[in-house]
Amino acid sequence: MALIGFNVPDGFKKQVERKAKNEGLTVSAYCIRCLKRDMEVEDRYLTYTEILELIDARLIAFQPTLNLDKHPVVSQEPIAGGGKLKTALKLIYDELLNGREPTVAEISSKVGMDVRHFGFLMNQTYNIESKNVRREGKKARRYLFEQKNEIGRILTG
Repeated sequence: MALIGFNVPDGFKKQVERKAKNEGLTVSAYCIRCLKRDMEVEDRYLTYTEILELIDARLIAFQPTLNLDKHPVVSQEPIAGGGKLKTALKLIYDELLNGREPTVAEISSKVGMDVRHFGFLMNQTYNIESKNVRREGKKARRYLFEQKNEIGRILTG
């Protein structure tokens, strides 16, 4: 490697030494990197701090300008399982009318949805939450008779 020497002001020298130390490089390696960058010659991987600086610079440059007034909400119907949830409500209501409290597992399997996902969507969409109860010695999450009127209102309204 060839040797290049040049004079710099004392304050600048201290600043270069500080930056090199922060980057975990020798002063020589730091200067070579800066010169290569200035000459647009890249033959190395970026350091962790350089990656963070690039990300920060890109984030500052990117200012999202989404105007929600120009993008109105088209539908309040839930995207995931909307039709299946209505079918499930009808099934629950029919079971309750027939004098039976259905379990979440029974209803979710009839409409073809995952049990956890189904219960979460029913609660979030229609505010219908199953309860943990014991029937015939078995504990299960069920839709209860006291919810029948509320489910009926949702189906008719």
